[in-house]
Amino acid sequence: MVSVQVASDVGEAARWRPLLRRAIRAALKAAAYDTRAAVEVSVRLTDDEVIRQLNRDYRGMDHATDVLSFSMLEGTPMPEASETVLGDLVISLSTARRRASRQGWPMEAEMALLAVHGVLHLVGHDHQQAGPRRMMRALEGAALQAAGFDPAVVGR
Repeated sequence: MVSVQVASDVGEAARWRPLLRRAIRAALKAAAYDTRAAVEVSVRLTDDEVIRQLNRDYRGMDHATDVLSFSMLEGTPMPEASETVLGDLVISLSTARRRASRQGWPMEAEMALLAVHGVLHLVGHDHQQAGPRRMMRALEGAALQAAGFDPAVVGR
């Protein structure tokens, strides 16, 4: 069972909740992540100012970005957790809108891509080197297709 909580600093949580849940579930399935036990992912929708501050504070990069992933699988596990808390995603709606417009695809496709990309980071995938990057892109494509989006149209 996958539990997805969506909160927003800037409204629109209700609008994006169904799509984000669908994309996150598709990403976990594509990554072959075991969801027989309860799994929780939290999503925070925000703006460029907030995500820039988080990016600066946690990654040392003083600029806005589209999505940040904070994995709970790293470090010491939480004691006696009733669910496996995978972690938190933070998505800037401002950056997502600009990127979707610039790329010429629907905002829905951009939001699905950001959720999928973020979840793959939560479960340990990375794209800093060519081999892992190819694997992550393949998983993104499979997850986007499973979530109802054409991966040939939407991509990083």
